[in-house]
Order: sequence, then C-alpha cells, then structure tokens
Amino acid sequence: AEKKMTQARRALLEAAGAQSAELTFTGSGSEADSLAIVGSAERFHGARRVLIFGGEHPAVLNTREQLERLGHTVETFPARRDGVADLEKLAAALDENVGLVSCMQVNNETGAVQPVGEIARLIREKCPGALFHVDGVQGFLRVPLAFDQSGIDLYTCSGHKIHGPKGIGALIARK
Repeated sequence: AEKKMTQARRALLEAAGAQSAELTFTGSGSEADSLAIVGSAERFHGARRVLIFGGEHPAVLNTREQLERLGHTVETFPARRDGVADLEKLAAALDENVGLVSCMQVNNETGAVQPVGEIARLIREKCPGALFHVDGVQGFLRVPLAFDQSGIDLYTCSGHKIHGPKGIGALIARK
C-alpha cells in the first residue's frame, strides 16, 4: 500500500509539474480547498485580508465563516461579464495586508478559464508575502499547469474529476 501511495503521489506531482512541492491526500477536493485556505490562515501572524474570487465553488466560499472566526477579513473580487476574474479590481484590492488570494482555475458552471499566471504576477508584484491558492478541481489535466514555475503556492484537485476514485482529493503545496 505504501508503495502504491508513493507511486500515486509521484504521478500527481509529475502531472502538475510540481517536482519540488509536497502533496497531501485528502478525502475530497472540498477538503483540500479547506485545508489550503483555513490551514494557511491559521498560521498568519495577526489578522490579514483574504481575497476570494466571487465566482468560486461553494467549497471555497464556505471557508469565509472559519476565516472570520480566526479574525481575518474576507473579501471577494468580481468576474467580468465573460466569467473571467476582473484583474483591474483584483489589482486595486491587493496590498501588504493581504495574506491569501484564492481563485479557481476553471469555473465548474461556465467553463471560464481564469488567468492564474497573470493573477500570480499581480500578487508577487503588489503583495509578495501573500499566498496564492488555486482550486484546480475542474482544470487539473485539462488546462496546462507547470506548478513549479506558476507562482501558485497551493493547488487542489479531486480524483473523481480525472477518472480516479470518489472520496479522494489532493493538496499540492510549495515547500
């Protein structure tokens, strides 16, 4: 069993272009999202702002209450009419008080592909200490990803979306 888990971990990291990252298996993509977002926020020093894409899946939006209980402020940044994140409004919201930005890679209802490379660039430029989480449940293995070069810190995916078993998810985290 340990050998199979190691093989699966290596295969997922390779598929994501994440050879220098760590992978944690979870019970679902939703659990991976929660672990990435709330787990990161629990380690912030002091209250921070968390920016979440307004068109997010409920698995991400539902972390709001937990984040606020931890003392953080949660704000959403909107999509344009085509369902893609409004980068101008995101850029205006980014500052040194932002601890985490979360955005889905591909919208589960509209299919809109988010410009995660451009979002990562904005984060590094305006708040380099912030973490960037991408919910890749709909996009993993469908949209090219080179995690190690992407500027993404936390990436989540789900087994059942890639013909794997239900009840398994994964969190890829930059070391």
